[in-house]
Amino acid sequence: MNDELASQKIESYLQKGLRIDADSKPLTMELVSMNMAQKGAIRGMKIQLTFIADEEIEQFNLHYDLVFDDAPAHTSVLMVHAGEYFQQDMIDSANRDILINLSQDLPQPEIGSLLWKYFVLGIEHILTGYDHLLFLLSLVLIASRFKDALKIVTAFTIGHSITLFLVATDRIQVSSHWVEALIALTICYVAVENMFVQKAKWRWLLTAIFGLIYGMGFAGALAETGLPKSNLIGSLLTFNLGVEAGQLMFLCLLLPFLLWLRRFPWYRKMMNSTSCLIFVLAFYWLIQRL
Repeated sequence: MNDELASQKIESYLQKGLRIDADSKPLTMELVSMNMAQKGAIRGMKIQLTFIADEEIEQFNLHYDLVFDDAPAHTSVLMVHAGEYFQQDMIDSANRDILINLSQDLPQPEIGSLLWKYFVLGIEHILTGYDHLLFLLSLVLIASRFKDALKIVTAFTIGHSITLFLVATDRIQVSSHWVEALIALTICYVAVENMFVQKAKWRWLLTAIFGLIYGMGFAGALAETGLPKSNLIGSLLTFNLGVEAGQLMFLCLLLPFLLWLRRFPWYRKMMNSTSCLIFVLAFYWLIQRL
């Protein structure tokens, strides 16, 4: 009974937020199946729906209004296959209604528009990822020169790019649960190291290793959104470039301020206090994620 009630609630939720209209009239939706599924390291629900029309249709409008109330930044990939017809688009809060015209002659997907959306998605992932921003802050607190910070960020970029491509292309599989816990642990470690290390000479090497963990986390975020099989490499590249752009935006705002603060004799005490607070917060996340 509980399973049946849960299915009815999910079906009701889908009917409110997902609609296909033909000639301005909604098609009848039926829930065919609903099963737990594993996609790489991400567990989720695989739902099969059937939309019934009274006659053959060549053009319809897809209206998608799921999840946005709870997660306004939610995005998902749409891929339409009908014989030789193929259409690809990105669904987000600003693009909830998509026209599909099956009578068109094999339209080419708007590659530039799709790649741009992955670039923006990468920026948003960094700027809304409080744990990633806190990690970046922890890394550069100790940097005394812009050159040191640039070396640290470059090493981080190399590290996370490697695992992002390996996980997203299914070369390796990891548990998202443990990846998120390890991300919190890396923040704890860097915060503690800040209290005892005077210079950032070798931090770039440590950051490259930690970057491997963060790349797995980025791949997990992409898996939740959905990656197109066509233009896979292009989508990964533009997402990664978006991540780098987000990091640079954050650091360009943060670094001048930190380097200015280093002129004062109390900077070391402030850095230790900040690192201590970062450790407490990251340790709390670690406990939550274990």
